Amino acid sequence: MSTAEAFPDGGSMGERVRTHDWAATPLGPAETWPQSLRTALSIMLSSAFPTYLAWGQELTSFYNDAYIPIMGDKPNSLGRPFPEVWSEVWDTIGPITERAMRGKASYFDDRLRRKFGAETRRWPTLRYRSGGKQIELLCQ
Repeated sequence: MSTAEAFPDGGSMGERVRTHDWAATPLGPAETWPQSLRTALSIMLSSAFPTYLAWGQELTSFYNDAYIPIMGDKPNSLGRPFPEVWSEVWDTIGPITERAMRGKASYFDDRLRRKFGAETRRWPTLRYRSGGKQIELLCQ
């Protein structure tokens, strides 16, 4: 199955997922991805709710159109490791991520905004949960 067949819609991020050079990432070509990743991405890409997905041991980054405003100055983060994308706050979200990867969900209401100041607009309510091989961040 081609990448285009696996992700037939999904707005601008769906198009970026379809055209990204995945062979240059730890995930390898999209045609070799497990069905669980394809399903998670299809759901995420079609959602109107801002969603970020970090997949695998490397925590490869995916996000949907609704999440783009949250990315702020990180427009080229697709396919990059989650810790690299959010390096400036990794001391805060790294332990939360590790907890999620151990199967323990977390929910934070405006926690990072309080820590980094009211002017930090890209830190909404976060829910971290793990599906075993991925972390999903749902934002309000």
